[in-house]
Amino acid sequence: ICKIKKEYMKGTLDEKNKYAQDVVDKIKSLNPPGRFLKQDITCARRSWYELGEKDAYVKTRQALVKKVGQQNNHHKSTGLATGIELPHDHDVISGKRKYSN
Repeated sequence: ICKIKKEYMKGTLDEKNKYAQDVVDKIKSLNPPGRFLKQDITCARRSWYELGEKDAYVKTRQALVKKVGQQNNHHKSTGLATGIELPHDHDVISGKRKYSN
């Protein structure tokens, strides 16, 4: 994301949409595929669940407009990750994969 921030900020709305979708597509095309996870803070176990395509796109756009300093200090409350952490186990709940630590 850091590599395309400048181009993203200068781009038109159509270009920004393409940049964000390209990032989502790139992450999902990794081997193994990358996922966009969000922690359920209402659950006592602090479970993780996988975001849908639209939410992954929205979070990517948010990450592209964040300043670098804000990204590292603000990720816990926004759900934006600064690193990759693999879940220890997972359950399938109501059609969505749900992950817990």
